[in-house]
Amino acid sequence: MEKENNKKQSQESVISKWIFRIITTSLIMFFCYIVIHFEFSKLIKNSSSRESAERMINDIRRSIESLQDAWNTLYYFYQTGDLMKIIKCPISIKTQQPNNSDMLIMLYRDSITKNTSTNSQNEYNNHNNAKYVRCGGNITINIGLKNEIHKHPTENKKYTFKLGEEPLEVLEKFPFIKDALNYLKFEEKATFVAILAEKKAFKPKKHIIYELSIPNAPNTEITNLPLFIPINKNDNKFDVKNHITCGSVVQFLFNITDISGNRIISPNKMERIKIGSGLLNDDIEQVMTQMQIGDRYKIFLTKQMFKQTEILNTNIFKEDDVVVVDLIIANVQK
Repeated sequence: MEKENNKKQSQESVISKWIFRIITTSLIMFFCYIVIHFEFSKLIKNSSSRESAERMINDIRRSIESLQDAWNTLYYFYQTGDLMKIIKCPISIKTQQPNNSDMLIMLYRDSITKNTSTNSQNEYNNHNNAKYVRCGGNITINIGLKNEIHKHPTENKKYTFKLGEEPLEVLEKFPFIKDALNYLKFEEKATFVAILAEKKAFKPKKHIIYELSIPNAPNTEITNLPLFIPINKNDNKFDVKNHITCGSVVQFLFNITDISGNRIISPNKMERIKIGSGLLNDDIEQVMTQMQIGDRYKIFLTKQMFKQTEILNTNIFKEDDVVVVDLIIANVQK
């Protein structure tokens, strides 16, 4: 008996639930019908509201048509097999690569021994007699990390080494130090900001700030650059990937003419040298440390700067004491 009563109660509860659901749904639908009917009645009487509703319906219709066109386009590229290539967007990735490159910025360049003289001739002589770092020469630097750009280094350290053979400690602690050394002359100091590449788009890039100075050195370790004129200079000057440093392996094209523009040497092949090896010419290689991929310089080489090498193995000074070297950098490997 108890089992039969339980069955009856369960059946009654199920039936009552469904009756309640049907009644509730019917009431909701009836309420919605009344509201919609009331609103449409207002639209019929109100011309401005009717026009707004018609515009809204037309917008919805156009949106549906646009979605249909988009779907047809996707299906077309799916059939051709190019859909996944478009989704990966290789072109946009390429355009973002320069922003994810290692970069070095030089700030606050200054002389270690400041000359308070306002004599313009002295200033000209100081600039004209500025000495550059010679590849393979001994060099002493003072360098220290900085917490902020405008502050002094927390700790200055002195290192002595041959340019192109930098100690591992210096290379690890001060990123792009080889490029920074190419920016500075002897008796100069500057603040550098090294910005390390980050693959994550929404993560702030790491940066390291350091101050570098190069005190005076013996005359045997310094050099003057020959006169040169940039013909085509790459504007991406802060991207260190393509910069030339001492020890870089460089591919380049060149030809040599006299002052009148007559060709003296015009090789029809690309040359490759290691900067500092002297296979081309010590002074020309020194100018290369100021260049990067894509740069084109005209270098004025004098007879005093010339000695025969593996590449320049003929006498290029026949009538004039100055020749013009037209140099284009094609590739750099560090």
